[in-house]
Amino acid sequence: MKNKSSSYRLIALKTYLAYIRPYRVRILFVIALFSVANILLAVLPLFIGLLVQAASHTPIDAKDIWQYAWILVGLSTFHDVFWRGSEFAYRGLLNEMTYRYETQLFKAIITNPYPYFVDKLSGKIGSYVLSISKEFRDLLGNVLFDGTGNVISIISTAIILGSLNWQSGLVFMIGLCGMYILGRYTLRRNMRDEAKAADVGSSKDGII
Repeated sequence: MKNKSSSYRLIALKTYLAYIRPYRVRILFVIALFSVANILLAVLPLFIGLLVQAASHTPIDAKDIWQYAWILVGLSTFHDVFWRGSEFAYRGLLNEMTYRYETQLFKAIITNPYPYFVDKLSGKIGSYVLSISKEFRDLLGNVLFDGTGNVISIISTAIILGSLNWQSGLVFMIGLCGMYILGRYTLRRNMRDEAKAADVGSSKDGII
């Protein structure tokens, strides 16, 4: 049962990757926009620290303070511009693609011969398609809106800690490895439970 569940997840992942292959340029473009927006946000604390440091000097250097203040304004402004641009790019380039995936799944099922539908609830099949399509949209949205920011945050944190001393960077990397190992275990259990819940929900939809 465990191997069968893993093979199903692997097949689903392969179908996702095969479907997005023609759209990879669009996806990479949107990822680049989100990455730039998150990088601009990640360097904000650095210049905030420089501004505080310049303001604490005696005598106060007004030129440095204004310089860092304008840099902060520029970073915040361009972050907002790139973030909004990323949202518009996602809506214009990828949003329709995520719903077209659902249409292709229905077309692939409808073209099956009649014996395929014998002893199968059509409502359950349709519910499965809707669930898979929603998972695809959620996955793509999480990767773009949250995943890029998390990757930039991890990299920037590792650089900051590593610049302080190598021990802090090493502890941070060990913690990341521990989170990865624990996350794989909990994610595997969560996906198994979600698969059972999806099967029950699809059966209910098929009967109703």
